[in-house]
Amino acid sequence: MYTVITANGCTFCQKAKATLSTTGIAFQEFNLSKDKWVTTLVKQAGHKTVPQIFDSDGAYVGGYVQLIDYLSLT
Repeated sequence: MYTVITANGCTFCQKAKATLSTTGIAFQEFNLSKDKWVTTLVKQAGHKTVPQIFDSDGAYVGGYVQLIDYLSLT
């Protein structure tokens, strides 16, 4: 199961979730507005944008553009 860190109103977050859904990849979402503890982790990791995506092994994928490349959908 992939992990997607999102924020409200984020177009790329919506695209990432839609891409995972349409390719049949299960994911769990953590939203910065709802899951406040995730904000601390994202800041400590030095990330400044969302989405932040991790594959089922916990490896860092990146954002939406990197997800498309990672899944070879380009």
